[in-house]
Amino acid sequence: MSALHASLRLATREPHRRLDSHVLMMALMQPGLTAHVYAAALHGLGTALADCESAIEAAHPRFITTRHQLPLPMERRLPLLNKDLEELGAAPCGDSPLTLKLCSAAELVGAMYVVEGSRLGGQLLTRQLRANGGEQWPCRFFEAGGTASVQRWKQYMQWAEGILGQDDIPAACATAIRVFDLFAHRLDQAAENLPARA
Repeated sequence: MSALHASLRLATREPHRRLDSHVLMMALMQPGLTAHVYAAALHGLGTALADCESAIEAAHPRFITTRHQLPLPMERRLPLLNKDLEELGAAPCGDSPLTLKLCSAAELVGAMYVVEGSRLGGQLLTRQLRANGGEQWPCRFFEAGGTASVQRWKQYMQWAEGILGQDDIPAACATAIRVFDLFAHRLDQAAENLPARA
């Protein structure tokens, strides 16, 4: 594991744990999941994702030279998440005001660490949903990329290690923490808006 990867992993351990233990994320892992709770979780994740995907797309051409172009297609997953919400009979996530500002290549790498890593987490969530009898739940968002997500993650890490130096690591770590906190905040808002008997 590279110094960058090890630093990001260590720095985000606690915010990652907090996000995974959020009441809505935990509900996705349990039997008895309801459509209202599933839609709330997707809406919280989608609102944060809309902000992150927009910020990443805006930052990439500003801070990454042609020589260091990302070897991955910039695949937005928000449309897949919105299709899942539509199937659940819930309102889609629209474009939210851009609150995440990325001001350097290091901050771009930090944001992508969370967004790209969530593809791997989505594969685990899909398996857990199915294991708990959730065959009826739409999982386009969580399933996105399938087994290719592992290779995509490796490509992302190799690219990140190639463009950042040791001095860039603190900024990347700080931004990754900020993005984890953004997802947790959006899930908090979604949980607050749940009907009492959801």
